[in-house]
Amino acid sequence: MSDRATGLLLAVSAVIVGLFCAGFAAAQVIPPSGPALRAAAMKNRLKVLRAERDWSQGDLADRLGVSRQSVNAIETGKYDPSLPLAFKIASVFGLRIEEIFLED
Repeated sequence: MSDRATGLLLAVSAVIVGLFCAGFAAAQVIPPSGPALRAAAMKNRLKVLRAERDWSQGDLADRLGVSRQSVNAIETGKYDPSLPLAFKIASVFGLRIEEIFLED
């Protein structure tokens, strides 16, 4: 193979590799973000319901089979409970889920 053919082959290879790599860069998945794509925060009445019954966070946690930190995180809106836990919370208070958890 001549020097000219080798040079041309290397140049074409470089272009192909560049396009190939650029395609991967363009195809990177960027996770959605921003306020429009975040789930709506749920407000809840746990603290009020606990106070009405004179229960501590630990008392409620024991009744639910979760940690006191979990109850605190749910009360402060840092964590939304799973659906089974939401049903259990409703059962403990003798209320419907919609009476405890309110869409913000």
